[in-house]
Amino acid sequence: IKQHTDAIALDSKNCVYFSNRSAAYAANGDWKAAANDGQECVKDVDPSFFKGYYRLARAQLERKEFAATLTTINSGLDDGTNDWGQKKLMRKLKAEVKRVKDEEYQKTDIAQAQCTMPMTNASADGVAWADGSTA
Repeated sequence: IKQHTDAIALDSKNCVYFSNRSAAYAANGDWKAAANDGQECVKDVDPSFFKGYYRLARAQLERKEFAATLTTINSGLDDGTNDWGQKKLMRKLKAEVKRVKDEEYQKTDIAQAQCTMPMTNASADGVAWADGSTA
């Protein structure tokens, strides 16, 4: 990350440096910093740089910012190019957005269902619900 930061200090208008540092942050799980560099890459340095959109969308997805992720994906595809590789990456990312959203909804539904089920009595293994299941 330090080398990418040093490169940006030398040339802050090179979107590849921001994209590479975004990837380095992502590899470390720092999704906020990865999103910031992806944003810098496509909004302030070079709006036509596709990989910046991909980096930004990936970080937004990991932060569970689904609406922003889809907006970024669509912005990246609206650049006027018909690059098959770009479209393939974005389709893959869209499918992952759907998968993660579905997982989040399932977790929410399960938690809500457990909160609304009446409890009968506690068991040694956990909580016993009125339907006989335990948590």
